Amino acid sequence: MEGALLKKVDVYLKKDLEETIFQIKGVNIKKVSIFRIPKGSRVDNLYYYDIRHDEYANLVAIEKSVLVHYFGAIITDTPLPFNELGEYVLTKEDVDNIYRFC
Repeated sequence: MEGALLKKVDVYLKKDLEETIFQIKGVNIKKVSIFRIPKGSRVDNLYYYDIRHDEYANLVAIEKSVLVHYFGAIITDTPLPFNELGEYVLTKEDVDNIYRFC
């Protein structure tokens, strides 16, 4: 049963990743999800990141991996520009778009 579910997720994701829903710093955002995306369901040639919130549930950053204060996942077609701390700090416009499309 689990394999069948993953195949449904794979088909859904591949179809859903064809269009750009918004941009961050010129990077095309293909999908925003409140769920973690299993490694086995990831499409090659795309970039998968986690969205982090602070202790007050405000979205604050995108990182390669978030364990504590995880909000969701974001998929791009090119790498995001991270700062020296290994994160991209979200702007108000970014946050608005994430909520709009998740």
